[in-house]
Amino acid sequence: MIEFKTSSMRIAAVAVVLGLAGCAGTVSKGVDDQGQAKEIIFPDPVKQPTQPEGSYPNTESLRNLRVGLTKTQVFQLMGTPHFTEGFGAREWDYLLHMQGTNVVCQLKLIYDKQAQIGSIYSKPEGCSTVAAGK
Repeated sequence: MIEFKTSSMRIAAVAVVLGLAGCAGTVSKGVDDQGQAKEIIFPDPVKQPTQPEGSYPNTESLRNLRVGLTKTQVFQLMGTPHFTEGFGAREWDYLLHMQGTNVVCQLKLIYDKQAQIGSIYSKPEGCSTVAAGK
């Protein structure tokens, strides 16, 4: 059994375990190397979020979200994914509260093998302007 001598070592070990758990990374079906999926599956927004409150996205950030961005660029625009995705995951999911409305949209980003956005999806149908950054 491994014994950790300091609390910072324990915290680091937990962070590594949580990061590796996110590496399982794909919930949609048939995701190819270009980041395209045959079947999009959104996580359950009630049962699965690690950030159930979601976020209120900045319109400019949504406008700048596009295919080809790296995970670091997305993190700078959108922050941490709202579900259990780790940095190694192929999909990042967000719950977005649209400002000035009661609408909550789900946003899914699927990354290609080079860790760049290959495709962007939103749910429900009326939230398609979210994916387009409008």
